[in-house]
Amino acid sequence: MSTKTYALIEYLIKHVDDRAMLATLRRGLGKSVGESIEIFPILMPVIGSNPSEEHMASAFQVASLFALHPVHTEKGNFGEHVKRLKQAGQEESSTERRFIQLLRLRRESIDAPLRQHVQILKSKDIPINWNQLLYDLQYWSHPDHFVQESWAKAFWG
Repeated sequence: MSTKTYALIEYLIKHVDDRAMLATLRRGLGKSVGESIEIFPILMPVIGSNPSEEHMASAFQVASLFALHPVHTEKGNFGEHVKRLKQAGQEESSTERRFIQLLRLRRESIDAPLRQHVQILKSKDIPINWNQLLYDLQYWSHPDHFVQESWAKAFWG
């Protein structure tokens, strides 16, 4: 599991009370980087002028999701967070089914299902390790599928 701390996440946490910024970031939900022009002035100074395509897409997605549920933890990965849904009384079969579907998705198809999971986590006040999620999304398409394996181990382990 990554212990990397991203400047983007530090910035978002530092500005968690900036309602206007969070509203702007939420407007990026469900949009691609090119459709989220209003987010550029917020994120580009933090992520740098020459990020990889994967880092840029992941940063925009995570920033928008953070604005939806700006509660952070330093522990766990997304699989562990979804496991906590089961422990919080969320229906086990539907939680597991949605999680399996999420693990099967390609990077370009993950946006809406991931957003739904974040909304459910928000409804149960379960914090998210945003640093880990940013790292994981950047490597979602890795041929070894180590991110999906890590999430699965955390969920079923």
